[in-house]
Amino acid sequence: MSEQIVEVKPRITKSENGRAVEITMPDGTVKYKCQYCGKWILKDENIELESGDYCRHLRESGYDDTALAVLRAERTVAEPPEGWIKTALFKGICRKNSIPISAVVRSFGGDRGLSEPLHPKFRFIYCGKARYVDGWCATKEGLNFLRSVSRSPSSMAVENAMTSEPVVKGKGHKSVKPVDELAEELMSE
Repeated sequence: MSEQIVEVKPRITKSENGRAVEITMPDGTVKYKCQYCGKWILKDENIELESGDYCRHLRESGYDDTALAVLRAERTVAEPPEGWIKTALFKGICRKNSIPISAVVRSFGGDRGLSEPLHPKFRFIYCGKARYVDGWCATKEGLNFLRSVSRSPSSMAVENAMTSEPVVKGKGHKSVKPVDELAEELMSE
């Protein structure tokens, strides 16, 4: 007797806009996707609203699919200008220079560039599926500018060290004395 292999496909429930929202897997588990971007969503609130936090925030801010497509089209070019580099390469350079990716994203004006960039040279463009940024951003001057506006732990530690309150590193770490207290101790010795 030969056994026949039967392939069980997932059951898909679609939202009003025709995108998959609820997917019942062959093993019976149910998973959910955002109706706008298609990413998996896990939070109960997001499941009820059929969308992720960020996509819902965009819609509440007045950005629908058409508005986002128009913004992208305005920034799309056939060929990147000479001297421009991919944002992926720029992020790697920043990582090697201890600049957090969150600072890089903020410098662009957010993930989609919906806000103003920190400096005009940080405004990115699209070429195909890749984003490009002015090569100046990866120069010493550009990286120093990014460091100066970064809210990274290293730059915050310098700011905190200048205050009169002690900085606590976290559970199991000793408090660090502020710079002015350390200076007083050194002078009195």
